Amino acid sequence: MTRSPTDNGAITTHDVDLAAITVLPDRLRQVRADTVTSLADSMKERGLQQPIILRSAATGFHLVAGRHRLEAARSLNWQIITARILPADTDENDARLAEIDENLQRAELTTAEHAIFTAERKRIHAEKLERTSLQLLRRDKWTKTGPQRAMIESRPSEYLRPWWISSLNSS
Repeated sequence: MTRSPTDNGAITTHDVDLAAITVLPDRLRQVRADTVTSLADSMKERGLQQPIILRSAATGFHLVAGRHRLEAARSLNWQIITARILPADTDENDARLAEIDENLQRAELTTAEHAIFTAERKRIHAEKLERTSLQLLRRDKWTKTGPQRAMIESRPSEYLRPWWISSLNSS
């Protein structure tokens, strides 16, 4: 469902039909397929974490910021996306400044920060995998009783963790 922004000059947030959003050709940033794919993976798992920004147009809305998020939503065949809608009286220059500021003011990760975040993400996924493996193990007839179950449950990380997690801990 597409709703109109309020006329009181405030930025509002609404769910907007993807079909109502137009991307104008004068974008400052090109779409990177790898970024769209990565965002789509994240959005499939966690949903949209940051709304896109739109400006009202004669027919629907023009994208101001969030092209990669929009393309990721389209690749997932979403019908609607959450958007912050600039006030109806926002002129073209103010919309362009919103696009520029969103891209310039973002705190990009340094190489070291990227490595730290990636390692922590892998660690969390390994914990989740280990927990799930133990749950499945407890349901498995082969290990319901006997020394195999006791052995695995006594040292689950040794038996259930993927090899690459062990290599992360040893380096």
